[in-house]
Amino acid sequence: MVEIDASGKTSRQINTEIKQAACEAEEILVLNPSASHHLGVGILKPVKITYEGSVGYFCAGLSDGCDVVINGNAGWCLGDNMMSGKIIVNGRGGSSLGPAMRGGTIIVRGDVGNRLGQVMKDGLIIVEGNAGFMAGFMMMGGKIIVMGDIGERAGHWLINGEIFVGGNIVGLGSDAQVEELTDEDVNFLHRTLAQYGLESNLPFKKITSRKELHHYSKKES
Repeated sequence: MVEIDASGKTSRQINTEIKQAACEAEEILVLNPSASHHLGVGILKPVKITYEGSVGYFCAGLSDGCDVVINGNAGWCLGDNMMSGKIIVNGRGGSSLGPAMRGGTIIVRGDVGNRLGQVMKDGLIIVEGNAGFMAGFMMMGGKIIVMGDIGERAGHWLINGEIFVGGNIVGLGSDAQVEELTDEDVNFLHRTLAQYGLESNLPFKKITSRKELHHYSKKES
């Protein structure tokens, strides 16, 4: 394991050390990140990175195959455009979490802000707490599970993908609808949540697109 103390360093200095460590080790521990921005961006190999403290915005963006643990809170746009891997936030998440993500899994133990999973293409986001307004905005694929409540305009302009909500839905966005869960949905929720030690016995609802505004027949390769 490589240990990096981020105290008093700029984001550029911290990232230089993270990228160098990723070439030499399979596990990196970043101490005192102090909510610095853009940490661990562009790491394209399977390395475990643990942040002991909160991180700022765009952490772990443009990553592929990383296993990230944040023992604190995370700012805006966590996991922006991530390709694969896993991010666990043992705290709260900011707005636009997982934007345009193309694969992998993000798990947040607390609440998240607005526009959760905006324009996400694929992958999985699990939020143990509540989510703000416009979750799944222009979502093109993948799955979002919010175990708590979800705010106004949920699924606004949803194109493809599914949003599962265990709590209350304040309001739906344009072209969004609530569907009954299928047996396949129930099995998916039970299997997926059990994998992370979470309760699947909630009154889940599923938000999908009515496909009256935008729909595409071809999947991006």
